[in-house]
Amino acid sequence: MASLLSTGETHQGILCAALKRFAHAGYAATSVQQMVAHAKVSKPALSCWFRDKAGLFQSLVNEARDERYRLMREAAGRATSSRAELVEVLSVLQQFGPQSHGQARRPSC
Repeated sequence: MASLLSTGETHQGILCAALKRFAHAGYAATSVQQMVAHAKVSKPALSCWFRDKAGLFQSLVNEARDERYRLMREAAGRATSSRAELVEVLSVLQQFGPQSHGQARRPSC
């Protein structure tokens, strides 16, 4: 018998499955059914965490924004001058530019 997942594991599993499905097929071509099948959860489990597909997508966008902001603040904190701060922040931002498309991933997936 499969072990039960904690609520945190369920939440992270849904986010990871959604990210993979959106990355593979795009927002419009990804269905809630595909995400729950990929995450191995029920639709009611998904509904406990997210209002709908748009809410789930928004949660992924918010998480990505927050992580990039955290990385920029961390980089700025390492700098010893304004110029160094700018260089540090720009090098973090460069990791997420068009040339790195598809390389940035959720750390927990």
